[in-house]
Amino acid sequence: MMVTITGDSFWLFLESKNRLNIIGGGIFVILAALFIGAYTGSSILIGNKNAYWISIRNSFYILWLGTLLGACIGFFQEGIHDSFGVASAADDYILKPLSMVTMFGAIPTIIVAVILGWSIKRKRANKESK
Repeated sequence: MMVTITGDSFWLFLESKNRLNIIGGGIFVILAALFIGAYTGSSILIGNKNAYWISIRNSFYILWLGTLLGACIGFFQEGIHDSFGVASAADDYILKPLSMVTMFGAIPTIIVAVILGWSIKRKRANKESK
């Protein structure tokens, strides 16, 4: 999405070495959202937890888990053979993507999580009123 917004078209998809990372990261985010999202909904609806806090926390978990697993693809493909060592490769392939995704994804993640928490909270209120 950010590539499209910045006007760089889809150059990331044109490079064959990036496709697996991007597709893998997308799949991992979707899988994380399915499992963590189910836990989020049940903890809010059944456990009566704070809808906003749980939604924000678990949305960051989804973001970080998807990024971590997607970054591991590139790390194991190229980074593990880095001439500067495994620690440098881990920094380049895992820590930097996690920090960038956290910095640039924090506000959108919080906004989406608050909307999610509000909708689940509203759903709970509708169930209780019936």
